[in-house]
Amino acid sequence: MKIIVHPGFHKTGTTAIQTYLKTHRDALAAAGFIHPDFAETGDPGKIAGNFYFAKQVAEAPERVAEFRDYIAAQAARGDVLFLSAESMIRHAADPGEARAQSPAEHWRARIAYVERLREVLPGNDVEVVFTLRDVFPLAESYYQENVKKTMFSGDFTTYLRTRFVEYDIATIITIWQRIFPKVTIRSYEADMTHPKGIVGALLADYCPSYEVAEAAGRHNVSLQAKLLDILRRANAHIAPRDKPRLIQILDQLNAAPPFDAKMTFWTEEARAAMGPQLEAQAVFQQMQPGAAAIEDHGLGGRPAFEPASRAELRTALDAIEAQAPDIAAQLAPLEAPAARRSGPARTEAPAPSAPAPSDRPAFAAATLTGMIEQMPAREAMARTRKAMCRLTSEVEYLSTKTWPTIEPPFQIETGAKVFTIGSCFARNIEEYFDVLGFELPTLGIKARREEWAGRPNGILDKYNPPSILHAVEWAREIYLRDDKMRPSDLAELSIEVGEDQVVDLQLAGFVPVTRARHAQRRAQVYQVYRELFTADTVMITLGMTECWKDLETGKYIDGAPLTRQLLPFAERFEFHNLDVNASVAFIDKAFSLIREVNADAKFVITTSPVPLIRTFTGLSCVSANGYSKSTLRSACGVLDQRWGDDLFYFPSYEIVSGARSWDFWQRDCQHLKSGAVAQIVHYLVQHLIRELGQDEIDFLGTYAFSSLPERREALALAEGLAERSQDTRHHERLAILRETFKPRAPKAKA
Repeated sequence: MKIIVHPGFHKTGTTAIQTYLKTHRDALAAAGFIHPDFAETGDPGKIAGNFYFAKQVAEAPERVAEFRDYIAAQAARGDVLFLSAESMIRHAADPGEARAQSPAEHWRARIAYVERLREVLPGNDVEVVFTLRDVFPLAESYYQENVKKTMFSGDFTTYLRTRFVEYDIATIITIWQRIFPKVTIRSYEADMTHPKGIVGALLADYCPSYEVAEAAGRHNVSLQAKLLDILRRANAHIAPRDKPRLIQILDQLNAAPPFDAKMTFWTEEARAAMGPQLEAQAVFQQMQPGAAAIEDHGLGGRPAFEPASRAELRTALDAIEAQAPDIAAQLAPLEAPAARRSGPARTEAPAPSAPAPSDRPAFAAATLTGMIEQMPAREAMARTRKAMCRLTSEVEYLSTKTWPTIEPPFQIETGAKVFTIGSCFARNIEEYFDVLGFELPTLGIKARREEWAGRPNGILDKYNPPSILHAVEWAREIYLRDDKMRPSDLAELSIEVGEDQVVDLQLAGFVPVTRARHAQRRAQVYQVYRELFTADTVMITLGMTECWKDLETGKYIDGAPLTRQLLPFAERFEFHNLDVNASVAFIDKAFSLIREVNADAKFVITTSPVPLIRTFTGLSCVSANGYSKSTLRSACGVLDQRWGDDLFYFPSYEIVSGARSWDFWQRDCQHLKSGAVAQIVHYLVQHLIRELGQDEIDFLGTYAFSSLPERREALALAEGLAERSQDTRHHERLAILRETFKPRAPKAKA
């Protein structure tokens, strides 16, 4: 019994091989070549048989023995059992670790997957077969596929720098060689010279008695360089559902002038970007002794790439307009002058009406001259001496964390009603304020698990300024009218995506629900939001400047319309990236609407330190996040001056961004550790809450810094508080701590 594991590699004919083996499965089995269909082992859904097996090995370790028995039974039917799925080269035993930024964690998870795969395969006669090709045409092929199948709009050099480096061929092969004793490297270029194509070459080696009747495998025709460049630029403008039609039209132009088929993408800049892959190129040559020398992809031979001229672009657009005027209209921006490299053209967000000047502090007039504050020089000098950053106290060198000096203009009473609005960081704040006994209305909603997989009330998350304003406007209108929600109040909130299926565009997740559930859930949301107008303090965390406007209603929605249900309606939405003025105007109006009803409300505002994980600006996430956070931080500064002693800006963003270590971050380097959030909120509590005893501050501190010794200390403090006080809140905290720090039962051994 021989088992062949064929991870192949992407773009090396694996699809042609898998299609042929599936189509001729019975005939091959008669010749002793078994290509199993794993549909018998479970419901693969839309995942093809071998890909289902590969995915289950990653996600269901408890099925190892089951798959081992199944493969042994299948292998007994013939001489060779052949498993083919290129996804095996990218799967990981722990997907969370594989997505982490740490290379060590990433590769550890990948290695664990290959080890688990070896455990699944019975017997010792197991051979792993890779097919490699020259990485230079491979890169072009990858780029073609990315531009065609995704909405990627970067140029070839950008692709090489940001995406192609993910395919570390040398490391991948080294891992498999370490775990499997026999690894065979095949040459894509050599196999393609076989009279029966790449399938014929493979079966000639592993099933020589089987006769391949004809050259097998499909041939994908690549778009010429200039046409592909037009397509990648179109990706920034076209609706995804219209893209297949656009590709069909460009395919028709592929062999027609004036587009030069000989042009290469390999500029000097692109070659320089290939640096990380040159090691893989060397591995390719070393593992195939006697293979033909790889072509030197210098700039000689084919002319270097140049983008389509205005006349060539016009030719393509005319052809598109003749067959698909609706698509041509979407691509009109392609003929506009080139945008600056700093990012896409700026879209102005309409600023909502703001409070009348008489309602604002007098110094706000300074903003009309481009500043948020002005004062005499000596007053400013006195202020800077008072708040000067002292490295011995403000910056903790041992913990590598920064704690800026803060002086809130007001304090809040323990047990007060605190209403939180904003990004997921608002949910973090709630958790620790709840421990201290504050009334938190937003904890009153608990979404069903199938509607929101995170924190039960995370469905309330608001990530951008206009969505925060809309939530306030919606609740305020009902509250002032008669405090009763009507069916008409749902009119502009949702979009119908199927029979009795609607998506609430103002709640996180965009999961479809029935109309009845939509109305029921909205009634629950209103019961929470009506508390906004009687809250003592309103806390707002600003998440990002990138937002999406519903062109039919004029309202901004709660996130990017990227779900399967919303993509067909993409033309209904428009992307906006706010500037400082628009961000200020949205939040300023939200504050004003709250104060018109709740005259005594105080505001705490902060910029969420949690970074972007996706951007629609065309920039890297790092650059887009820098713009977004700096814009929101600037907006907070304007609002801080405008609202005077009624608003306190808490520098959570500065605390995290100023830290000189990764201690604050989870493994994905995108989310904060719970302990880090606790430390930040602990710092806020010390300064913001009135008459909080030192014991209570210590209690929260040890709750926040909850390493094992400090957990015992936290319990001791809580027990002491409960003994000395009749305040039931102290007993509740003790119960919370005992439950939180309760030792976990050891896992039963299998």
